[in-house]
Amino acid sequence: MQYSNVGSILLEDLDNNGKIDIILGGNQSKIKPQFGPLESSNGWILKQQKNGIFEKPESLGVKGDIRSIISFKDKDQYSIILGINNDSIKIKNIQ
Repeated sequence: MQYSNVGSILLEDLDNNGKIDIILGGNQSKIKPQFGPLESSNGWILKQQKNGIFEKPESLGVKGDIRSIISFKDKDQYSIILGINNDSIKIKNIQ
């Protein structure tokens, strides 16, 4: 993971193992020039194992300033909808 702010967090058991996983979204491109933009995050999924330790973070691969994250489940497939500031929404299916 690289340094950036977090603008949205979703807690959800994505892999149905009884443990809560964490989805993080962020970035801040509209910031004072002397501080510089925080744009190194593409969104992250942190899946919790049964022993309470998280697996290696997985990138969502989403560019932009993520401001909101919601999830929905269709049959056995989780999907997340990401609201991107000044851009269209993105939908990601979670394996």
